[in-house]
Amino acid sequence: MKSIMNVLMLSCKKATELMEKEIHFRLSILEKVQLRMHTKMCAACNAYQKNNVILEKSLHNHFLSQKKEFKSLTLSEDFKKKLIKNLEDN
Repeated sequence: MKSIMNVLMLSCKKATELMEKEIHFRLSILEKVQLRMHTKMCAACNAYQKNNVILEKSLHNHFLSQKKEFKSLTLSEDFKKKLIKNLEDN
């Protein structure tokens, strides 16, 4: 029983690593169970995870809106020529 608890129990540092990993990659079943158990028992990590999700969504939405704005930007022909000349000179 003790070895099972050692496998399932995470430190807060490892829990936050898994939270970050979960944003960009898939967690294994064991990692999901470990993280869920930890966040159920640790109020600080639970709050961190909720805030992290909100922050990631906000950043995603912000950069999505920025991408739309940049698509509408056009460069003048004069600026394009100057830019190409500078790139060629360097």
